[in-house]
Amino acid sequence: MAQAFGHACCEQGLKAYFIKMTELRDRMTDARRTGREGTLLASLVRPSCLIIDEVGHCEFDKENTRLFFDRRYQKDGYYNMVFTSNRDPAQWQENFSENDSLLCALDRIFDDAIVFAMKGESFRGKRLETVSLRMTASAAIPHAEGRNEV
Repeated sequence: MAQAFGHACCEQGLKAYFIKMTELRDRMTDARRTGREGTLLASLVRPSCLIIDEVGHCEFDKENTRLFFDRRYQKDGYYNMVFTSNRDPAQWQENFSENDSLLCALDRIFDDAIVFAMKGESFRGKRLETVSLRMTASAAIPHAEGRNEV
């Protein structure tokens, strides 16, 4: 659903960017180490639609939390943020070190938001093939010329 929304934004001439939360954390940490926070944040603020997948599956330190949420919220013009998660947003604060900044940012984000809480079977694993094998003592592998080979 998030990818379809991003695709629809692109069809309307808007820029969309998709990133997993773990990759976002790693890129932000690396940018802070190398002094390129501004370049990275500009690339994240520029798209009209930013899709962040799997929120709540990694830890964000205090600096990354402040950098991201403060800067993205202050974007001028069209800005959509889509978060995907299998965790309730109330549980997200467990993964962010800066509770005060995070709670303020999430309060602003959820002030004008649509939350889709979806229940049901996952589409993952639909092509999964399961093979069951059962071995018994009587199904031993024949020995080659009296040697015990397995």
